[in-house]
Amino acid sequence: MMATHPIIQELTRVGATQADLARHLGVNRSTVHNKLSGRRRWVVADVNRVMAFLRERGSEATYEQLFAPEQNAA
Repeated sequence: MMATHPIIQELTRVGATQADLARHLGVNRSTVHNKLSGRRRWVVADVNRVMAFLRERGSEATYEQLFAPEQNAA
């Protein structure tokens, strides 16, 4: 079983959904899903917008926690 992506965990923590994030990014939910599942790559502009979206909702998560989880696995 795959672990839940850190971005999904953080969305849940701040009370937002993938659909909310998709609206913020100006894409459909399936695009966000594909990025979270690794089928599509994140571009820098989207990474910055995801971070801003989460910050606006009170998140203190770092880039490393959300976009580089393999480096944080123990």
